[in-house]
Amino acid sequence: MNYGDCIALRKAAAADEPFLLSLYQSTRQDELDVVPWSDSEKADFVRMQFNAQKTDYSRRFPDAEISIVTVDGGDAGRTWINRDAHEIRLLDIALVPDLRGKGVGTALLLRLQEEAKKSGLLLRHSVHKTNLGAIRFYRRLGFTQVEDYQTHDLMEWSGVMPDEAARLEEVLD
Repeated sequence: MNYGDCIALRKAAAADEPFLLSLYQSTRQDELDVVPWSDSEKADFVRMQFNAQKTDYSRRFPDAEISIVTVDGGDAGRTWINRDAHEIRLLDIALVPDLRGKGVGTALLLRLQEEAKKSGLLLRHSVHKTNLGAIRFYRRLGFTQVEDYQTHDLMEWSGVMPDEAARLEEVLD
């Protein structure tokens, strides 16, 4: 299914906090499945990490925009994006498990790429080095590593849309 036409963004509100916490927990589920903690301990850990992320991003990117991703009107994920005079920084993107790998993330990234292209701004995103699936995803969309941090790679989109990059590869082969 092509989700491009049924995806919308709305500004996150305080009432979205339970959804955002649940979404965050779903992104950490693989880690939580292997620790010998009680459900209560896992919930406390998730809440602590969720709050730490929120505090860190809010401190470093006070003007960033948190949006709820909706698909066909239902809450489906979130984006956290900072825009300044030099770049569009995708701080975080997360989707509910049912929609991962179905093209929703790609549609959202293509929109950001189009925005970056029109505005002439860099599009950047930090990816954890152990998240090989995400690294492949961003590379497929034309991102390249521009900085190597201890735990993360800063990836940047070159300004070439993915379909253009594929055509360039065909021409160069």
